[in-house]
Amino acid sequence: MQNDPLSPQEPTADPAVTSPTPTPPTQPLPPDLNQPAQPEPAVLAPAPQPKPARKKKILTTLLVLLLLAGAAAAGYFLLLKKDKPSTTQSIVKKDIPVLTVEYNESTVPQYPLKMGGYGADSNLILQLFEGLVQFQNTTDIKPLLATSWYNPDPSTWVFTLRQGIKFHTGREMTSDDVKSTLDYAIAHQKDSKVTFFTAASTLKSIEATGRYQVKITTNSPDPLLLARLSTLPIFDPKAKLGDYDSGTGPYIVKPGTTTTDSAIDLVATDNYWGGHVYTREVKAEFVGDEDKLIKNIDDNKFDISGSFVGNELSHFKVPYTKLKVPDQGLTLLMLNTEKSGSPLQSLAFRQALEYAIDKPKLIKDSGLEGSPADQIVPISLPGHNPDISAVPYDLEKVKSLTKDVKGATDQLTLATTDASGGPEALAKQLNDAGFNIKIVLLSDFDQFVNDGFGGKYDMITFNYTSNFTDGLDILNIALTGTKNYDNSQIDSLLDQTSKTFDAKQRISLMQQIATIADKEKPIIPLYTHTRIYAITKPNIVAKADMQDFSNSAYYWKVYQK
Repeated sequence: MQNDPLSPQEPTADPAVTSPTPTPPTQPLPPDLNQPAQPEPAVLAPAPQPKPARKKKILTTLLVLLLLAGAAAAGYFLLLKKDKPSTTQSIVKKDIPVLTVEYNESTVPQYPLKMGGYGADSNLILQLFEGLVQFQNTTDIKPLLATSWYNPDPSTWVFTLRQGIKFHTGREMTSDDVKSTLDYAIAHQKDSKVTFFTAASTLKSIEATGRYQVKITTNSPDPLLLARLSTLPIFDPKAKLGDYDSGTGPYIVKPGTTTTDSAIDLVATDNYWGGHVYTREVKAEFVGDEDKLIKNIDDNKFDISGSFVGNELSHFKVPYTKLKVPDQGLTLLMLNTEKSGSPLQSLAFRQALEYAIDKPKLIKDSGLEGSPADQIVPISLPGHNPDISAVPYDLEKVKSLTKDVKGATDQLTLATTDASGGPEALAKQLNDAGFNIKIVLLSDFDQFVNDGFGGKYDMITFNYTSNFTDGLDILNIALTGTKNYDNSQIDSLLDQTSKTFDAKQRISLMQQIATIADKEKPIIPLYTHTRIYAITKPNIVAKADMQDFSNSAYYWKVYQK
């Protein structure tokens, strides 16, 4: 979840494994795990979510998830597939001597000592460090420091490592280094200063089974493991902890420069194993102030800046192009169906609320770019159900559904932490349709989590981005463990989904959950937004690859035409 109104890299050699993203509504199929495990080629496991949190633990777990700042790692179900030949015409790519980038965050991260979240921090660190796998096209998982993997059983993963990879310290990376990094992540998974390490929560043990082979055992079947590993970069355990140059990525800190809390200069490393580094130097600043970000762009200080919402772009005085990064989540309106005597206990009343919302207009009035949502699981994620239809804006249906509901005009509280104007636009639409909505703006996020999910308010609105590119991530947050809604059938299906390793079965289970939620309306899905980054030089070509990590670009692949 995010408080704001919004919220790769390719080896030169063809990898042994590719992990394509499904194109909805077609869902990907998993490998047959009953077949004998073969070391080569890799068998790709489908990509679920840890078990849904039980009621007693949900607020603590939820708070951890909500503080992950949106976009992190992916949970796509993966299948073995050969890359199709490219039909794209040859493009002349030119080097960029220096690329200047500003982030809408306030402090430069230092891995593995401090990481603010899955956003600008992740984007920067993954220029310096690399994981066993990586994202491309924001949802595809590809090999990186690992070349292949297979599953002897659903709780065991065996990875073959790429040979000849050296840390920037000069040491060759081996399985012992991978084991040390992941052991460190397991030991620090509850460290609030490094949110990356929450991804290690399902790891049970790491074993170096050969110089270039690692066996990872999970606490239970975890098809989301590949997504988690993409956010657990490997570092040289023999280097000083927090050394920026202890990774294997395409960049190092520029010699002779000093990294501060707000600025860091990177330079391309010599002979990067992944290929030619087009952007030779990256000068990055962490600004953390949207007004200053916009002024810096107008003053021609930065080539890439963001993120921005639609109405902020109107303040630019200089020409720019947009780098659009699709969000892997959506903005939701959660309804308190458990409050005694509330009209929200009436299904007809809850249905009427959705008919009263003109979602395209809401997006426009909120100053965003995005698309209306028709269900809890966005179309980009596994678990989206193509059989669920969008609810149209229809005031006549509102009148018909509410005419016999007791207390239909009672005042209802709508809690939010978003002061951007989106909740006001939502409340206005509902009030114009005959409802009586009062906004409660909360400045304390912890209070919002505890009180909002604790049933204190009639409604809450929030944005949640899947950190693992998986529908179960969002279904868990929206439907279980709150005092606003209780459905034992959904709880059972969520628990079953979290234990299911077969992708086709998981998708079917999540679609069942989405169908039940659509019928009962404890949640009204509003919209999925698009993150926008401004590129001020028309010849710069940047591509969104990382999963919701700031501008999602691997800078070594950014070039000028």
